[in-house]
Amino acid sequence: MIAALAKKTQQRSQISTYTIGTAAEDLRYDIIPDDLGWARRVGKLLDTDYHEIMLKPDVADLLPKLIYHMDEPVADPA
Repeated sequence: MIAALAKKTQQRSQISTYTIGTAAEDLRYDIIPDDLGWARRVGKLLDTDYHEIMLKPDVADLLPKLIYHMDEPVADPA
């Protein structure tokens, strides 16, 4: 909706849109469905200057930092 309204009020013919996603294999245990497909469809439908950034976290490297910043051991990954 925001992209559609921006396109409608924009003086230029094309607006830029950005989305950040995670690879499907990193979401295999997630209960929330991936919305990258929807972002791509909106970009195509509105003919935007579409940009997509894929995050590729290395959980094994991040785990010590996460525990440190949470200041306690985590028993519940949620």
